[in-house]
Amino acid sequence: MSGNRKDERRAVSFPATVRCGGRTFRDAVTNVSRTGLYLRADRHRFRPGERVEISFSLPLRGKLVPLRLLGRIARVEKDPLHRVRGIGVALERPPPAAVATVEAYLEERERLLAAASGPGADTQDEDEIPTETGFEDLDDAP
Repeated sequence: MSGNRKDERRAVSFPATVRCGGRTFRDAVTNVSRTGLYLRADRHRFRPGERVEISFSLPLRGKLVPLRLLGRIARVEKDPLHRVRGIGVALERPPPAAVATVEAYLEERERLLAAASGPGADTQDEDEIPTETGFEDLDDAP
């Protein structure tokens, strides 16, 4: 663990809808823990301390489970040209049911990854394994 993080973050990749400062946008969650997450958010302006609402669905036991979490921007990561690359979000009092859902998703994902990399399985990077989230059709919406 690094910095002020309370829990270890796990690498993931799934789309989320984010509301912040009267704006709504979609970007990808790239890591998550019980107390925070990181969003790749390279087209938007953010300030540490801003409140955010993050909505997404996680595949769990064959169903999509929708989650809505509230948090504050803990850090804004920028590239050498000062363009935003992503934001770290500290969750504010996440509901126990949401925390349990995230933990169950991560455990199920780890089991699937382990089975996929077992004897005789093709090896591939963890980031290459697709995660169905239910947002796939939204890109084609009018």
